[in-house]
Amino acid sequence: MEAVVALPVLLVEAVDVELLLVVAVDVELLLVVDVDVKPSKSIHKKPAIYIVGFFYFNKIMKREKVVLLFTGGFESLYNLDKLSKSYDIHLFYVDYGQDNIEKELSAIGYYIEIYKDSVKSFRKVTYPLQFEPIRDKDGNVHNVDIPCRNLLFLSMAGNYATAMGIKKVAYGAVDLGSSWFDGGYLFYEEAKYLFAKSYKIKLLAPAMNVPFVKLAKKLSTLDYSHLTFCPDGENEKRNCGVCDKCQKVITSLRREKWSAEFLKKVMS
Repeated sequence: MEAVVALPVLLVEAVDVELLLVVAVDVELLLVVDVDVKPSKSIHKKPAIYIVGFFYFNKIMKREKVVLLFTGGFESLYNLDKLSKSYDIHLFYVDYGQDNIEKELSAIGYYIEIYKDSVKSFRKVTYPLQFEPIRDKDGNVHNVDIPCRNLLFLSMAGNYATAMGIKKVAYGAVDLGSSWFDGGYLFYEEAKYLFAKSYKIKLLAPAMNVPFVKLAKKLSTLDYSHLTFCPDGENEKRNCGVCDKCQKVITSLRREKWSAEFLKKVMS
C-alpha cells in the first residue's frame, strides 16, 4: 500500500450521493479511492461529497523492488530479513534437480508467510543441471559443487527482473572464505559490473563479507525454525549434520562457542 497523508477537507454539497470518489494527484500517479460518507445531521440536511486531498510521497516513501534468489538457507534468510526493511521482494527459485528440493520449498513457503508484508511474488523455474552428488559408503553427501551454478541462476533472475521492470537482483554471495568461486567476492564484483553495463541491473549481495558468526548471530534473533541448508534430500532431518555443508556450519558455530541448544535447533 502506498503511503499517503490526508490534507485539509473541502466540503461540497450534493444530492443522493452515498459514496465519495477521492482523487489524489501526483506528478506520477492518479489515485482513486472509495469512501463511505456520513455527514453530520446537525450541520447538513442533505448528503454531501467530501473531496479529500492526498499528498503522495512518491520519492520518499515508495519502496523499491528487488528480485531475490532464495532457497531458505543461511544467506537467503539473512538477505530476506535485511531487504524486507526497505524493498518489495520478488522471490526467485530454481529447480535444477537438487536432491533437497522438497526441504527447500517447504522452507520457502514458511518464510513467505512470515515475510508476507514484503514478499510480493514467488517465481519457480525449472532448469536441470548436469551433476551428481558424491556420497560416501554410508550414503552421506560430501560434494555438491556445481560449476557455473550461480552464474546461470543470476542470468535467469536478471532475465526475469528485466521482464518485470525491476532494476535490482540480490543473491546469497558470502565472504572471501567461500568454498566456491561463484559464491565469493571476486565473482560478485565481476558479475556486478557485467549486469550494470549490459543490463542496467544493480546486483546486490547483502551477506557479502559478513562473517559467519555475525550472520549466525543475526539469524539467532529471527525465526530460524525452517532454516534449510543441507543438500541431502534423502535424510529425514531438515539438516542432516553429517554432510560437508552441515559439518562446516557445525564447526563454525562450535568455534564461536555457540550453545548446544542453538546447534540442536539448527540441525533438527
